[in-house]
This record gives sequence, C-alpha cells and structure tokens, in this order.
Amino acid sequence: MVPWCKTSTVTRTVNICTNKRRRFLLILISILYIINFLGSQLSTLDINKSAFNPDNTKDSTEQAIEIYRLLAETSSDIIWQMDMDGRFTYMSPSARRFGYEPEECIGKCPTEFLPPDGWDYYDYRMALDREDPTPRRYEIRVICKDGSYAWLDVIVDFVFVDGVPVRCQGVARDITERKLAERALAATEEKYRLLAENASDILWQLDLQGRFTYMSQAITKLTGYNAEECIGRRLIEFLPTSEAERLNIHSDGFHVDLEKTSTRLIEVQAFKKDGEVIWLEVSWNVVYLDKRPVGIQGIARDITHRKHTEAALRESEQRYKSIIENSSDLIMLLKPDGLIIYMSPACKSILDYEPSEMVGTYMRPIYPDDCELVRKAFERAISGDRGTNLEYRIVRKDGGYRWVSHSWSPIFDDAGRLMMIASVIRDITERKEVDEAIRKAHDNIERAYELQRQFLNNVTHEVRTPLTAIQGYAQMILEGLTGPVNTEQAQLLKKMLTCSQDLIVMVTGVLEVARLKSGIVGLKPVVCNPYDVVEKSIAAILPQAQQKEITLNIECHQKQTMGVYDEDKLTAILTNLLSNAVKFTEQGEVCIVINPGLNGTEIIISDTGIGISESDLTNIFDEFRQLDYPGKHKPTGFGMGLTIVATLVEVIGGSLTVSSKKRIGTAFTLYVPTLDPHRQAE
Repeated sequence: MVPWCKTSTVTRTVNICTNKRRRFLLILISILYIINFLGSQLSTLDINKSAFNPDNTKDSTEQAIEIYRLLAETSSDIIWQMDMDGRFTYMSPSARRFGYEPEECIGKCPTEFLPPDGWDYYDYRMALDREDPTPRRYEIRVICKDGSYAWLDVIVDFVFVDGVPVRCQGVARDITERKLAERALAATEEKYRLLAENASDILWQLDLQGRFTYMSQAITKLTGYNAEECIGRRLIEFLPTSEAERLNIHSDGFHVDLEKTSTRLIEVQAFKKDGEVIWLEVSWNVVYLDKRPVGIQGIARDITHRKHTEAALRESEQRYKSIIENSSDLIMLLKPDGLIIYMSPACKSILDYEPSEMVGTYMRPIYPDDCELVRKAFERAISGDRGTNLEYRIVRKDGGYRWVSHSWSPIFDDAGRLMMIASVIRDITERKEVDEAIRKAHDNIERAYELQRQFLNNVTHEVRTPLTAIQGYAQMILEGLTGPVNTEQAQLLKKMLTCSQDLIVMVTGVLEVARLKSGIVGLKPVVCNPYDVVEKSIAAILPQAQQKEITLNIECHQKQTMGVYDEDKLTAILTNLLSNAVKFTEQGEVCIVINPGLNGTEIIISDTGIGISESDLTNIFDEFRQLDYPGKHKPTGFGMGLTIVATLVEVIGGSLTVSSKKRIGTAFTLYVPTLDPHRQAE
C-alpha cells in the first residue's frame, strides 16, 4: 500500500458529491426559469386573445398571480427585483433570515449589503449585464444585519418590453453551509495533494519491526542519504537517543499499541548523513492487510527553519516580555467595553494595585475633575482613533492620586472589527510637580520684574527731572544770565553740562530697556524698502565715519523689494549696529550687505575693526557691558546700545548673530521677518 491511494479515494468521493450537487442545482435552476417564464407570459398576456372565454382567462390569470405571490412570499430563497438603475423594487420576506426586513431593502443598491472587497466585482457584473442582458448565475458574499457574512447563489434574469430590458429579477439561495463544506473539502484535498505531489516531503513505509520498506527520493535532498541506503535499516538508527526514548522506539520495533495511538502527527529530530540534526514533522497511519496491521506509512516534512524561527520568536517574545514587565510604564490591554484583560507589573508602582486585582475589572476611579476628559478619549479609542499623551489624574488604591500620560492604539481583526485597545500609561507626577514649581517661580519672577520695572520708571523719572533742572541752571550761568563768568568757571560749567547729559543718556537707556522688556511695546507695521531704511541709518552715522575716514559700502541686488516692517525699530537697530561698527574701527571700511526676500530680509554689517574675543561674544548683549581694550581709552557710552538692539530684535521677531576675530573685524547678521499688516504687539 502506498500513501497516495487515500488521495484518490477522497478525490473520487468529492467528485461524486460535487456531481450530485450540480445535478440538483441544474434541476432547481430549470424549475425557476420555467416559473419565471410562465410569470412573464401571464403578466404580459393580452386579454383580447382569450375573448372566447374572458371570464375563465381572468380567473386563471388572477389564480396564477396569487400562486406566484404565495410562492415568492413562502419561498426559503430570496426573490428580488431591481430597476435598471440598480435599486431594489421588490424583496421577498425570506430576506428576514439575514436580519433584514423587505421594506429595508426597497430603494437601496446591492452594494449596501456587500463588503467593500465585493464592490468592484458587483460593478463588473452590472457593466457586463447591461452590455449583454442575458440570464446569468454567480456566487456573491453579503453582509448580514448582525455583521456576519453569508454566501448567496444568485440567478439573474431580465424583463424586456419591446425588446428593451426594463428591470432585472432573480432568485438568491443561501449557500453558506455549502461554501464552508467546499472549503473544508478543498483544504482536505489540498493536504493530500501536497503529500502526493510535493517533492520536498519524504514518503516512507516501515514494517512493524521498525525497518524501512519504502523511501522516496526526497530523502536525498533533505538528509543526504540515498533512498536505497535507507531500505532495510531501522528507524532508530536515524534518531538521537533522547528522541527514540521519547517515542518509545527500540531496536526490536515499536513498544506501543499503534491501533490505539491517537497522535498521528508528531515533530521529531533526526540525523542527516553528515551528522547534523534536523527537525521533521511526521504524519503517519497504520497499514492494514486483511484487517491486520502490517506496517506504518507516512510523510515527513523538514521544519528545521520553522523550529529555528519559533525558537527565535520565543526568545524575542521573552525579551519583549522582559522589557514590558520591567518597564516603569504601565502596559494595559482593554476590550472595547473597557474590560481589562492584561496589566503589566508597573500597575503596582503607579496604581498601588497588583495586576491580578485589575485584570477582569474595569478602570479604577478617575479623579472627578478629569472624568469627562477620559470619557471622551475612550469614545475616540473605541471609534478607532489613536491617541497620545492624554494627561489626567487617576486615583490609587491608597486613596491618593497620580498624574499619568496615557497613549493608546486600537487593534483590529482581519474584518476591520475592533478587538482590543493597547495602552501605555506613564507616571508624570514628578514632572507635573516640577512644572507647577516652575510656574510658581515664573509668576514670582514676573511679579519681581514688574516691581523692578516700576522701580526703574520711578527712579529714572526722579533722577532725570533734577538732572534736567541742573542742566538748565548751568546753561543759564554759562550764558551769563546771573552775572559775568570767567574762563575757568565756563570750562567747569561745560564739563558739568557734558556729565549731566551723559547721565541723562544712561538713565534714558535704562528706561528704554525696561520699557522694551516689559512687553508693552507695540509694533507699527508699514510698507517700506529695507534698502531705504539702511540708507537712512547710514546718514545718521555718516559724519562720524567721514571724520575717521572710514569707507561705507552697500551691496544689494534687489533694491526695489518692498516689505512690511516696523521701520522705526529697524532704523534704531541698524543705527546702533552701524554706530558700533564705526566706533570700533580705526581704519578700513564698514560693509552692509542686504538680501531682501518675500518673507523677510537679511542684513549683514561687517567691519575691519579691533574685533571681539571669543570669551566676550557670549555677553556683549548684557546691560552695562563694555569690552576692555588694552592700550586704548575706555570707549564712550554706558554699554546699553547692544542691549537695546537685542531687545528690539526680539520685539520684532527677528534674529541676530555675531561672529568676530581679534584684530580682523566683526560681522553682525540680522534677519528681520515681514509683519502682518494688521498685527499689533501687546
């Protein structure tokens, strides 16, 4: 006996069953077509043709129509009718077996009852039927009202008026059980076909003493042995000792009752010819002769790769399991109704519950103020939306609460139905406490800054007022309004005026910085040309540059590009930067490069001055910061210019970078974005 004998038997059985079903279906289709033909003939019957007995014809017609109506309403098959636009105009009551009332179907298109993967096939069928409206039969899968699927065997026919199809009608039979049976039969048939035709599997036979009596040539590909080398040798010679003991196989044969052994599919290790061990999946059955067992036959398949993959998957699973179980984040799986089906060990540290206390229950109480937030998030989750970093408070077992950040992802099955929701919950209590501390500190800083601003406003006002008065009195004395002034007195009075003016400038600078940093300075967007603003700023420092014989160069390839800027603040920024460039350049030149664009303008101001050391670059924008230059006099001013520049740049939303090298020069790169014409800073 050989293994493929059973395959032939099964195939013949399947063919016989299939032929019976086909004959039955053909007979059924014929009957339905006859009924359909008679119905169409009766419905279009011209009463005048039956003038010889009109009463009998009328009664017969009504009786036939009543019979057909009863057939349609009592038939277990679905009888339907559609217009040529593809919408149901009639549906028999048998549609209820799929959960639909007939009235629900009227006026609807069949695609509303089909899964998405069946829409293209339906469109194809409709196009084919319209092109060639002849009776057809096909099988299609539909969605029941409860969401399950059913298979229908559909017969479609057309009703013609004057040779033109006016509607289609048909009969649909539930063949779900048949389809399942066909699939089961197909799976069985495929199994036997693979066993017989797949050359990579080994077909073998053993006698009851465990000696091989047959071996297919596939043994060579898998193990390196020739089939002839195996004939007459015992099975135990090809098995590791541990495997032989596990299977209760000894040198004299099998020590088990083969007829009572229920396991006919096993996985076993075996030796290749070179000594390497491989894994085989072996299916077998007992061979009978005159109702007596005479041997065993079966098929062996190489599953070494699969076993290695399974081992790797187990290792990977163990690794990820270790990561999850040792993670400080809480990993949770929920069913769509909110039932918890898994909770990682971090549950104890975050919620003070053991995971076993949570599995099989629903989420523990949420902090009352956050319940509505969590409820809306759960509705999003069960509708299929993903979510990240939802922050709320959850009540612990000990009565306290913790702040958590919750991210989730829905998991769907192959049919697109929501199976579960995977969640990751992170304890962010410490971060929240730090954020709260930072917020309070920020509020304190804001209050302190406001007090400082008020103090500076008051002080500068109180200082500037008497200084202005001192300047006035000194000017009056210098002009001789109080009497003659000698040369020495005049010099002292001029020094007094200069010092008081410097002091007023310093106080004004301090007040300006405080005003800019207060955030109450408004923006004044106007349409202007950056090139014109640069020229205006150059005009302000031109006398100083001419006095030191410093060359001013401007480069701009798009002089006519307009934009919306705060012209006054941009002028103040450029004037300060140009003034500094001229002040710290003894000889050489100052270059201005303008690169206007649609969204903003870049302006580079470079000089050949004394430069700035790398250590000073980080603090040149600090208040009252002046650089030391050995061998040079202390520059004039109070170190407020660049502070005002940096603050103005921040107000207009720009950026300012500086690069410099001692005794080579300095370059400031200013980028000014265009403004919204309607924008006003608060």
